Amino acid sequence: MNCLGNVSYSQEDYEQAEIFYKESLATYKAIGDKSGIVECMNNLGNVFFNKGDYELTVKLLSASEKITETILSVFDKNYQARKDETIAKIVKHQSNEEFSKYWEEGKNLTLEEVCQLVING
Repeated sequence: MNCLGNVSYSQEDYEQAEIFYKESLATYKAIGDKSGIVECMNNLGNVFFNKGDYELTVKLLSASEKITETILSVFDKNYQARKDETIAKIVKHQSNEEFSKYWEEGKNLTLEEVCQLVING
């Protein structure tokens, strides 16, 4: 599903990409694949950015970074580049105070809270 989300995303079909990424997130969560969950969080962060939900984007990217650190992993260089690019774009839409606030809120979310936020987002 994640690959199908990537195809939809590349075609700028953000609604369909969101559906695929959420389905993929549910699967990764069910099997306990934290790396897969992080990948979906980053992908969904990009989708929400393109849909104009900057608050949720920042929270997802922050939470994904924290989870990556806790599982002693590193971002794939392509995901890291995409994440850095999205963050650079977000800064143009938010004040430093807003960004910092949402980044901290994202870092403090548990894995379960992040999944719930995405489902409700």
